[in-house]
Amino acid sequence: RLPKLDELSRATTRFPGGESVYAYGSQIFDYLSRTRGPASIPKFIDIASRAIFPLSLNAKAKQAFGISFENAFRDWSDSLTRASVTQSHPLRGWRQLTSEGRYIESPRWAGDTAILYSAANGRESPAVYRAYLDGRVENLGRRSGLDANAPMANGDIVFSQPEYTDAFHYRNDLYRIRKGEETRLTKGARLSAPDVRQDGEIVAVQAIPGSSRLVSVSADGARITPITVGSAEVQWASPRWSPDGHEVASLRVRRGNVTDLVTLDSLGNVTREVVSINAIVAAPSWSPAGDRIYYTSTQSGSTQAYSVSLAGNEIVKLSSSTTGLFQFQPSHSGNKFAALDFRYDGYHLGFAPAPIQGVASNTDVVGIRSKCSNCRLASSQIVPMPESELPPTRAYSAWQSLIPRYWDPLITIASGSGNVFGAATSGEDIIGRHSYYAQAGYNTKYHETEAFASYQYAGFGQPYINTSVEQTFDHFRLANAAGDNVGRLDRRDRFFDLSASLIRPRARTYASVALGGEMEVRNYSTAPDTLLSRLPALYSRALNYPSVFASASFSNVQRPALSISREDGIALSTTARRRWRTGDAATASNSIVGAASAYKSLDLPGFSHHAIAVRAAGAIADDNAISTFSAGGVSGGSLEIISGVSVGADRRTFGVRGFPPSAEEGIRALGGSAEYRAPISAPSARIPFIPLLFDKISVATFGEVGRAWCPASAAVSVGVCNGQSRPQPWLASVGAEADFDTAVQYDVATRFRLGFAVPVLNREAGRASTATLYFAVGAAF
Repeated sequence: RLPKLDELSRATTRFPGGESVYAYGSQIFDYLSRTRGPASIPKFIDIASRAIFPLSLNAKAKQAFGISFENAFRDWSDSLTRASVTQSHPLRGWRQLTSEGRYIESPRWAGDTAILYSAANGRESPAVYRAYLDGRVENLGRRSGLDANAPMANGDIVFSQPEYTDAFHYRNDLYRIRKGEETRLTKGARLSAPDVRQDGEIVAVQAIPGSSRLVSVSADGARITPITVGSAEVQWASPRWSPDGHEVASLRVRRGNVTDLVTLDSLGNVTREVVSINAIVAAPSWSPAGDRIYYTSTQSGSTQAYSVSLAGNEIVKLSSSTTGLFQFQPSHSGNKFAALDFRYDGYHLGFAPAPIQGVASNTDVVGIRSKCSNCRLASSQIVPMPESELPPTRAYSAWQSLIPRYWDPLITIASGSGNVFGAATSGEDIIGRHSYYAQAGYNTKYHETEAFASYQYAGFGQPYINTSVEQTFDHFRLANAAGDNVGRLDRRDRFFDLSASLIRPRARTYASVALGGEMEVRNYSTAPDTLLSRLPALYSRALNYPSVFASASFSNVQRPALSISREDGIALSTTARRRWRTGDAATASNSIVGAASAYKSLDLPGFSHHAIAVRAAGAIADDNAISTFSAGGVSGGSLEIISGVSVGADRRTFGVRGFPPSAEEGIRALGGSAEYRAPISAPSARIPFIPLLFDKISVATFGEVGRAWCPASAAVSVGVCNGQSRPQPWLASVGAEADFDTAVQYDVATRFRLGFAVPVLNREAGRASTATLYFAVGAAF
């Protein structure tokens, strides 16, 4: 099956995910180059880059190629289907053991009746599995990556997976599973593709700067001994011990993309050059007798399985898969072979009896460019520059890559708060030491300039230094004793922030801590200006509110590719703040806000897990607080449809769907949510003529509560409670929503939520309707 053009997206979860736009995009441009001439490609680039409006690519394609992308993709698909042979089993007697597809790596036999393999099937987090030949499949445990699982003679498993050694180094190391207990054997060693000899000695690939080499590792990981030399001209891969443990079969990739299948002794001396071709060679494995080596290669046009005799280097082709056969592995007895059959939806593990003889080569794929008269082919291949030819180093300067390269228009149209017109830009140097963002806009109704700028310095490694400045305006109605409108109160806020943050990323967890300070400066004015003198003296002078804060977060939630929700973990966050009013230290106020979420997956029918999600949040500020917490409203996020035009609302700590935003306010707040989330379908397709890809659709039912109030202890008049307690009641609602995981313009992953909420507690006190329909962007939590 070939996908349709409207199924291709950088945000799709359909296999192979976002890479599909490049895989199939390269094919369609190749087709256009062959059929419309190579000059049509730069012509299209010129036409598209001149256009101010980035849409209407079909019209631009028709200008350059004489045919739209829609029609060209259809013609290319039809021609490919006509040229393809009928799909058949890759090996005689083939039995498929897995049905999920997607990603499978490195099958290894565990005895003659079971196969170990690593997989990321989209429904689960990456894991190691054991498949039995009768069709049973067991999940043996989570993995942080996909690599070989090498079984040992005593039943233990040695494998490699990545982990952070600190915030900036992500390294592959060896681990060992014994009776379900995982032990780390190395740290920061950069080891992958392990294979274990009968005595426990491990051979693996070690990444080194600019290259790789083979190493021998002791069973406990304490000793690592290089057995080959790596260089910019030579890379090593896929080592496998011979049955007698005296030799290693491995791949040696040389300059010019020549791949050698060689054998080495235990000291790293090359004993045989078995195969040497300008093609991809992969996954070598030994016959049980040690007289042949099996491998896969693209030497015939598509990836197929081959065997080569060590006696005379006779090569025999063993498979005839239409779409490719990978990771060809003989069982311990040699009477069966496991392999990965590549299909439209990914890789499938299967096995077959040992081939009696080779297959004919008439199924080989002939490259479509081989008969192309006007194709431009590279005369030579680009190869890595050897270290001896590298130019001399010089001091790094960030300026060349840091200067802004673009600007975006910002346009906000709002009848009540005025229209704002402005621009934004950003920049980052090439190694990420400096980054910044800046925007400014002019409000034509109030003749005010709003602005924001932020800068991050990462030159220390840890901590990151962040600073920002912002100017905003708010406008309030002024009324007389009779309630008549007499003017307007304008407030200008200027914020100056400086903070330092530490992060601790790990393959399965993430934690962060931040410390910082902020200065808020408030100025008031009135329209007409004569009203200012009639207001309390507080409004006639600048008010400065310096503050310090500390925040921390932790998360270990999982998110498989096809999931509709966070799964199987918790997320915690808290922020504490102390704020003063300049010149009046006695009014210092303290506040703390915390939230905790928990998620549990349920293995029920559907393209992904069902999930239960719960969340609780609380906040407290003392009586001197100058701002309140609020309860009510729909929590979500916002999406910029085009520059400066956004939909959605803010994320709310104490949202209660079905009630208006800020239905209750106070210096105390509590809230909680519980949701049951279930998958519906994963179409990964668009509605005609709408640039919106619908990737996944799910539903959720929820219950939500929240409350914000001023306690009786708020007896002072300097804070926002003004000396009055507000015993506001709990608000609660129930409801349901449909969630659409989409790709806006086929590329920007966005969740849209359409739901209804019914207040079930204190609807009148919260000024809520009997039922409310709502639209939101982003997840509720």
